[in-house]
Amino acid sequence: MRQFLALELEPGTRAEIAALGARLAPAAAGWRALPADALHLTLRFLGEVDPERDRSARGAWRAAAGGVDGFELRIGGLGAFPSRGRARLLWLGVSEPTGRMLELQSALKRAAQALGFARESRPFHPHLTLARAATGGRTRPVGPESAGETWLERVHRAVLFQSVLLPAGARHTVLEAFPLGGAA
Repeated sequence: MRQFLALELEPGTRAEIAALGARLAPAAAGWRALPADALHLTLRFLGEVDPERDRSARGAWRAAAGGVDGFELRIGGLGAFPSRGRARLLWLGVSEPTGRMLELQSALKRAAQALGFARESRPFHPHLTLARAATGGRTRPVGPESAGETWLERVHRAVLFQSVLLPAGARHTVLEAFPLGGAA
């Protein structure tokens, strides 16, 4: 099964951000906004994981998450991938001033490498995907006037997701949540 480790936002925050995506997507024809249940911040993509490897890896994910205290994310500021040329993905930026988000991402990355998962080819760029280009890509995703909204989100856990690719988009299912250190 296809898996990834991520931060899951509270339902209210996801709904507000999905509403922003739904408002922005029509501003530039050809964008498809993501639904609220698809919004997350990917920390480590794992790829296809067989059931035996999944069972053995969960203890490593639990230990990595437990070694990092909870933190608060600031979400806001629009961007697109790629940043030049025909954009294929519209995103909201994420910042976390204490460095704990990067500490968590690094701990999960080290655990994945120790378990023999392939190295990731791209550097970590924390973001929340708002919309994807329906076809090809877009040269001007949205106007700068839509970048003013921000959210604060308290993070208490890392989440292991299963991802099933469907014609209408990926469907994500929570497999297990791993509390961060100091989380109740």
